[in-house]
Amino acid sequence: DFGYPQATSTEVLKSYISNQPCNVTYDKPLQRQPGKTLPSHAANKPIATSVESMRTQKNEIFVDLLERLTILVAPTGNILRSHLDGCIQMRNFLGGQPEIRMGLNEDLVIGRAERRHGYGTVVLDDCNFHESANLENFEKERSLSIMAPGGEFTLMNYRVSGEFLNSIPFTATTTVEDGDVPKSLRVCVRLKCQVPSKTHATNVVVRIPVPKATVSSSHEPLGPGQTSELKIPDKCYLWKIKKIHGGEEIILILRLNLSDMTKMAKKEVNAISMDFEIPMYICSGIYIESGTLNERRFCQMCPLLNTLMY
Repeated sequence: DFGYPQATSTEVLKSYISNQPCNVTYDKPLQRQPGKTLPSHAANKPIATSVESMRTQKNEIFVDLLERLTILVAPTGNILRSHLDGCIQMRNFLGGQPEIRMGLNEDLVIGRAERRHGYGTVVLDDCNFHESANLENFEKERSLSIMAPGGEFTLMNYRVSGEFLNSIPFTATTTVEDGDVPKSLRVCVRLKCQVPSKTHATNVVVRIPVPKATVSSSHEPLGPGQTSELKIPDKCYLWKIKKIHGGEEIILILRLNLSDMTKMAKKEVNAISMDFEIPMYICSGIYIESGTLNERRFCQMCPLLNTLMY
């Protein structure tokens, strides 16, 4: 056969393969260990709650609308690209797992195609909901219901791209010039808060990228409630503002000292990023119009205390 296989059936090979049996001895006899796990249906059993704890429990539910913005702004201040990711976050401390009904603004439209027909002022690109949400009336009335699980969970996620109903909270412009001493750069960041004057932003953190060759920095005097810090390992400069009111404009002027001045040094001071908190201000325009509890499903022994935070 010149080394070529003639058959590949395992039945033919069995007659040529044999195993020699051997005795196995154990030092100690095996003993059956008692089971340490519960049956699988134990996970579906309800958690026992005493009547006394249900009477004294403070029943609350917190609802938060959170949005994360990604905006690309040209040096002239024009918006080149904008994107928004939002969610409705809930923290449920109600007993008895009641049914929660929530209504959103009626002018809400899902899908950019509907905007071309001139209907709706709040347009979402797409959205998704919690697996337990009942959406029977969402298309007609923009309302939904859910048997809210205990603890924290996300009721709805949504996405918006392009123009927003409300203006973006901040505009920031950055200019980079050669410093007054060799191997240095002068960076000027102008930050303006565009929310209404009655509103304010808190815990504002501005991250400014710095060149890789940065060794130290200095800045002109800052206003009250402002601090700054150079993070050499992260190659960024942090500018922190405790509070800024709507319509207010502040400026940061700093000097970066470099170990070596290269042609790419100025370009390394590129897009800045920000973290901030603005209560009662939503760029997308979505809002919670109503929120109720179905008391028939709620434990009648407990006083109902519904705290809704928006």
